[in-house]
Amino acid sequence: MSCHHILLVEDEFLLALRKQKELESYGYVVHHVASGEDAIELVVQEKRNFDLILMDINLDGGMFGTEAAEIILSEKDIPIVFFSSHSEPEIVQKTELITSYGYVLKNVSIVVLDASIKMAMKLFNAKNELKKIDALRTAEMELNDLRIKKQRRTIAEMVADPIIFGDNLELALNRVNEYLVQALDVARSGVWLLNEEQSELHAFSLYDAEKNSFDKGIKLETSDFPAYFSAILAENRIYCDDAQNDPRTIELKADYLEPLHITAILDAGFFFHGKLIGVVCSEHIGEKRQWHPDEESFISTVAAIVGQVFVQRMEKLHVNWMPMQLVEHGKF
Repeated sequence: MSCHHILLVEDEFLLALRKQKELESYGYVVHHVASGEDAIELVVQEKRNFDLILMDINLDGGMFGTEAAEIILSEKDIPIVFFSSHSEPEIVQKTELITSYGYVLKNVSIVVLDASIKMAMKLFNAKNELKKIDALRTAEMELNDLRIKKQRRTIAEMVADPIIFGDNLELALNRVNEYLVQALDVARSGVWLLNEEQSELHAFSLYDAEKNSFDKGIKLETSDFPAYFSAILAENRIYCDDAQNDPRTIELKADYLEPLHITAILDAGFFFHGKLIGVVCSEHIGEKRQWHPDEESFISTVAAIVGQVFVQRMEKLHVNWMPMQLVEHGKF
């Protein structure tokens, strides 16, 4: 049984009474008016809510049902099924230009009328679902566009930033991390350096956005986290939506991820003469986060900029690797 509310617009009183009783026997709540003007007053002016309008086309003493339907539809999205004793093709075609929820002859049985009403409601609901999907897609596209513009703006600012390509390496990498947390909206960001044997990964600059503080000195041994190191050495990047359960990063869970409440990471390596020398890492705290392809591309670009910072310094000093003890003491 249905409990949908229907507005029946019919100027023939006895016919309207009969159809109202039939519809009510099928569980519909029916409100009857005899003119298009009354229907407009209820729906448009009084803003009464109905699930469907059953609209007679030829209404005596006032506007046609098609006119009333056009006015109502200009103000409210509602399924309208036309109700008529005429079956001429030109009349049916005229109604189809106004709405496409159906055309029912007045002499049909309640079984057919009920089926027509249900079909109209299904079509209406399906159309609204498509509207929602389109709205979500549009909103997502707008968010994507804003995110990408922010990333491009950040890259432009980074390559023009004198601090990043200045003489103080620590300040340069701190500034890189500040750019990263703003552009990716993450809680933490870090630049990690490999030693020459690629057996250790040293945190040279770690930024906590909430505390607005920097740290360094954490060291990870390759032997303690073989899956992570194997992945970063093989792929040069790790884009991980669920870091605490991903096989590449699960080894970091107890000692690093859980204590800091990190749930997703976005890592990209940087190189010197084709050899991995360090990793830029962005760390998300909170609910699991799915990274977008543009974010993955963005952090790879940032890693390339960081790599260029080190390449310039290494070429200037004529060294093939960064002596870690000099880096850690700010002398590189």
